Amino acid sequence: MSDRVPKSWSVETLGALCKFTGGSAFKEIYQGKSHGDYPFIKVSDMNLEGNQKFITYANNWIDQETRACKNFCVNRGHEIIPKGICHDRYDDHEKTSQKERTIQRIMQSFKNLAEGTFDEAFAKIVHTKLYQIRLLRHNPEWSMSSIPLWILALVLYDLCYYWAHRMGHEVNVMWASHVVHHSSEYYNLSTALRQTSTGALFGWVFYLPLAVLGIPWQMLVVVGLIDLLYQYWVHTELIGRMGVLDRIFVTPSNHRVHHGQNDYCIDKNYGGILVLWDRLFGTFAEERDDEKICYGIRKPLHSFSPIKGNLHYYADLWEMSRAAKGWRAKLGVWVAPPGGWTDEPIEHFEPRTFTRFDVQTPAPLRWYVALQCAVLVPFVSHFIGVAKGLDRGTAAVYALGILVTAVALGALLERFVWGKWLEQVRLLALGVSFAAVPQWFGFEAPLLLKGALLVLCVGSVVWLNRQSVAPANAVGVAA
Repeated sequence: MSDRVPKSWSVETLGALCKFTGGSAFKEIYQGKSHGDYPFIKVSDMNLEGNQKFITYANNWIDQETRACKNFCVNRGHEIIPKGICHDRYDDHEKTSQKERTIQRIMQSFKNLAEGTFDEAFAKIVHTKLYQIRLLRHNPEWSMSSIPLWILALVLYDLCYYWAHRMGHEVNVMWASHVVHHSSEYYNLSTALRQTSTGALFGWVFYLPLAVLGIPWQMLVVVGLIDLLYQYWVHTELIGRMGVLDRIFVTPSNHRVHHGQNDYCIDKNYGGILVLWDRLFGTFAEERDDEKICYGIRKPLHSFSPIKGNLHYYADLWEMSRAAKGWRAKLGVWVAPPGGWTDEPIEHFEPRTFTRFDVQTPAPLRWYVALQCAVLVPFVSHFIGVAKGLDRGTAAVYALGILVTAVALGALLERFVWGKWLEQVRLLALGVSFAAVPQWFGFEAPLLLKGALLVLCVGSVVWLNRQSVAPANAVGVAA
């Protein structure tokens, strides 16, 4: 096959490929005057995701199935043109195409992995808004194969995270979201998983400077995931001080301070990976040996409800704004620091009198809730894996089922009678529907698994019917 592809053949090929990769990814197929009669696609007139798909398919998948797209390349002018007329000065692109294809696959894998953990709204806004309105056209390119640039991107991301995190503590409407993570009165690895469901509302704004700098969104997704995963291991009381590392990186010692409600812990140690930001901006505090840290928030949640956990501070702000006189005062409630605009010191906290929230839930009922949480885990994992491919209505139904489960189990722990009824209805609905439907949101469950879950659900309904869940007074337990 000739390297110089006939005009009619190449137009059809590129048109088919355009349709195969989503159609809307490309705005137009041009007739390139600067390259004779050969058609080319200008990358700047595509959205970034479409460009990524085109390069991946044109250089890899299509190349294996048919030789049609083998004869195209991407030059430094951001044009996809027939390879036979690529200028010599673009040859270095071809020499590294295999390496770049590998990087592209890795980026896509990380992007898929991050769907449930990284703020997807941020990534979409960046590449659909900033890139499309051409803010980045004249910025220098960030090479995806440069290790120093990856390190720089991670450091810059961590700096943006510091300010996003700090504002999450110092602005009421953002604290209303972030308070979910701090409301736990225990500090262990599970605390790291206690994440807000409303963080996408404002958090993405702090990362826009990275997009303006021209950092590729694939790189932002990866360094964001690294920054997030790093913070998991520091949520523990099992690791003590780490010497000089405590003065450079975020470690369990200085992150324990961040989660404390002791006087010296409030609004300290915001860093994600580097605690150097706190030292630079005056928000660092060292863990004290002579004062036990008490975790949680000054106004305790006193509930196991995920709905209350996510929305209680929004409700408080709403009531305060309704009571405020005038629109400025009402707006001020939402943008003020927690505790209001005041130079007065915060109320003193006495660690020696602190007790954790607890309810006298019978041991069998606690074990039952633990079992149902274990059953819930694979459903949540499956939902995260398939949510992207579900239509909004179907995804909403699946998410609602997970939410109802969490609400029912929380109500059982607090011994609400309605929680018992809700849990029994949930069990029957789950057992029957999982056994009856041919596919569970795309998953073909083996007959044995369907039968086992049905037996578990029916058995749980019978067992719950024999349990007394009369409300009991909440009690405190020693911290």
